[in-house]
Amino acid sequence: MAATVSFDAPEARIGHIGSLSLAFFRHAATLAILDELARSQEAIVQKYGMVASMTVIGQFGSATKIDEAVKKRSVEMSTKFDGVSKGTAIVLLSTGLSTVIVRTFLTGYFLLSKSTAPTKTFTRISDALQWLESMPGADPALRNVSAADIEKFTTAFVSPSEAASGT
Repeated sequence: MAATVSFDAPEARIGHIGSLSLAFFRHAATLAILDELARSQEAIVQKYGMVASMTVIGQFGSATKIDEAVKKRSVEMSTKFDGVSKGTAIVLLSTGLSTVIVRTFLTGYFLLSKSTAPTKTFTRISDALQWLESMPGADPALRNVSAADIEKFTTAFVSPSEAASGT
């Protein structure tokens, strides 16, 4: 199934396949990009009554720092979609120090978020998709989505080093 793209910029791509919200971040998120993601997820919830989310985070530079306002907005979004979110899978394609920084942020995010929806990090899109499909109350149509569909969504952003890593 092809993804519908609702926002496309050099730093991020946002869209969906059915009730599956997709976000690919090339660099650290900004408030403007999170606002686009929230609008996209609101439209999904209006149409399907639920949302499952997959966020794919690409290669970051070693100087990655996540802005405090972005952290706060991420927690607010998690709370906003509580009750209609079936789960959030976060796929980290990066390696090294940047991955440690992102994982540190995510640990704090998980602790601050009051969401009852499960959230889990992965290193492979296929594993994340399989996990989302297994969530209680997940949209049965997710079974028609393949990892290749999601990889096509991220293709415009994947660098040669990311492609060589096989993710």
